[in-house]
Amino acid sequence: MAETAITNWLALALVSVTAVYAWVTFRILRANEALVAEMKEQRDSEVRPYVVVWVEIRTETNLIYLFVKNVGRSAAENLRLSIDRNFYQDGNKAGGRNIRSWAAFANPIEDFPPGTQLQFLLGTGPGLLEQAEPLLTVSAEYSFRGKPLTPEQTRVDLRPFDMSGIPHDPVVEELQRVRESIDKAANKVASAIESLPTGAGRLVTGPVASVQQPMQ
Repeated sequence: MAETAITNWLALALVSVTAVYAWVTFRILRANEALVAEMKEQRDSEVRPYVVVWVEIRTETNLIYLFVKNVGRSAAENLRLSIDRNFYQDGNKAGGRNIRSWAAFANPIEDFPPGTQLQFLLGTGPGLLEQAEPLLTVSAEYSFRGKPLTPEQTRVDLRPFDMSGIPHDPVVEELQRVRESIDKAANKVASAIESLPTGAGRLVTGPVASVQQPMQ
């Protein structure tokens, strides 16, 4: 009788231990699955495409450009760019000036590799700011590995460019100064040559004749 009771208790304890072990194993598997999913998501975020949109004034000019670039590490698939309203280049409503109807915004781009950049001339500051609404939203919808990503919307506000100065590149300015210095030096040399007596400024282009010593 006592042995039967002990056996029953041992069996119950074994069942309990097995149940606890199964529960712990299940929790470990779920934790591992969550960890794997998180690692995959992190990996995808590192290698996925990122299509960014921004506006910039071209250096040394007052031309305003709209840029679209894939700054990610993979190609954006089936990229669809769109603008929320009609927007005319430099405010000119003549035929073909509506940026919204241009090919990049009217048709999907099947493959947009990493590092690829598009640039569109919006116009000059004064012309753009004369438009009724210098605000527009550019949307980018695309997929990665066949899976659609969250659409990205960029609000473009052109008003800050009002009365904005022309950007200058220090390197370009330094090269211009160097060129001006070279031009001035060349002009001085040319003036000096012109002021020499006739024939004195003639350059010897042929080989120099050898001087023979008189025979003793």
